[in-house]
Amino acid sequence: MKRLSRRAKYRAYLSEDVISGFMALTRMRSTIAAEPAHVFDLALDKDDEVYIDLAIAANATYLTSRDRDLLDLMNPETENGALFHERFPGLTVLDPVDFLRRMRENP
Repeated sequence: MKRLSRRAKYRAYLSEDVISGFMALTRMRSTIAAEPAHVFDLALDKDDEVYIDLAIAANATYLTSRDRDLLDLMNPETENGALFHERFPGLTVLDPVDFLRRMRENP
């Protein structure tokens, strides 16, 4: 599993206080769920299914990713996107920049 904290990569752009504050806020708003039930098939990339399954198990509002297959689920014009919107209307997949914008607008 990939590490959530890649502090060294972002130290050139953000202070340690900003990074620590973001990580603390993320931990406060997070839910830990082990072995989520499989709920959604993503034929384009089976490896991404676990992220959707985990988000659903945690009753998440947002799933952040840079993965194109996951982000494409927000397009209701595609077969996968239409099915995703129908089954999980309360879950929004955003890239990290859009997620941070949303959090800034609605803390």
